[in-house]
Amino acid sequence: MQDYSINELIEKISADTIIIPKSVAFRKDVYEESKTLFGVVFTECVNDLRSYGSFIDGKTVGKMMKDYVMDMTIPDIQCECLCSPTMASAARSETVMLINKTNLLECLRESQVI
Repeated sequence: MQDYSINELIEKISADTIIIPKSVAFRKDVYEESKTLFGVVFTECVNDLRSYGSFIDGKTVGKMMKDYVMDMTIPDIQCECLCSPTMASAARSETVMLINKTNLLECLRESQVI
């Protein structure tokens, strides 16, 4: 059995962590699958910006998120959200709406990204 330091364990656990900001997680007007997809896309875009060393702001994250979610296929969304093709299509639409109507700068702050 391999021994890990606390930092290594946190890094391994964090690798599969999805950030779903509270302002999205507590919404009652969207499907849970949409919240999950928002979190997957938000996390991926924030991690990409960090790895590029780019400045992270709401406008940049929003554009990246829209591009990312629109490039995903329905099977990709199904895999991320564990849902039917119909629900995956609905989740895509709701996620775009969430991106447009959510204060992404506030999401970055509450998720302690910036």
